[in-house]
Amino acid sequence: MLKHKSDNSSIGILLCKERDKLTAEYTLRDIHKPIDVSEYRLSDFVPQELADALPSTKDIEK
Repeated sequence: MLKHKSDNSSIGILLCKERDKLTAEYTLRDIHKPIDVSEYRLSDFVPQELADALPSTKDIEK
């Protein structure tokens, strides 16, 4: 929705509520490009300039 004509190709991001190797393997089964797997911690802090640009929780749920 936010991609501009001059932006590079999109990347895929897989967000999981819980760590689940089976889900990741199933989702990435047909991918033939190198990937990286990362862990992260959730934070309640979002800088205001980012918060203004991000969709709301309700928008994401739609």
